Amino acid sequence: MRKQGFTMIEVLNVIVITAILAAILFPAFGKSREKARSIHCRSNLVQLSLAMHLYAEDWGGRFPAGPRDTDVARQIYPYLNNFPVFECPSAPKGWTTFRAPRGVGAWWEEGEEPEFSLAYQFSKGLTIDSSPHRRLIWEWARTERELFRHSDGANVAFLGGAVRWVSAGEWLAKGWPLPRRGGGRR
Repeated sequence: MRKQGFTMIEVLNVIVITAILAAILFPAFGKSREKARSIHCRSNLVQLSLAMHLYAEDWGGRFPAGPRDTDVARQIYPYLNNFPVFECPSAPKGWTTFRAPRGVGAWWEEGEEPEFSLAYQFSKGLTIDSSPHRRLIWEWARTERELFRHSDGANVAFLGGAVRWVSAGEWLAKGWPLPRRGGGRR
């Protein structure tokens, strides 16, 4: 009669099989977590976009803007009552969804919104106009690596209210502006 229990070979086989399965599955778990963070970020952008549109509704078609980067966040906060919505879950150290330390006003100037055709005028003279499919909000970053933090792409809110993931290739093909501070793509 054989004693109950496992031999050393059986235990080692179980350990090896477990290690192989872990090596196969752990990268997939990491990708799933990043996908969940990207979806959470898109949800935050939907809420921020809605808050900006509600603000514009109350203020004669004008989107919020201000001379300091905290002004926009302060102006739309009453429409949110939720501070974590300003944070991208993939951003280190709690940076905002827009990737500016305290808001977005430092990057945008006020602009009128006649029938959703003009949202913002940027400091370099770039204007978003004539289509609800143009960008309204994006995750701003100091470097391209930070901008394209979601699986080599960025979440973008458009003027018409849609929010979607845009690949780095699509961003560059459209000629959209890149971060002004140094730091290349990887």
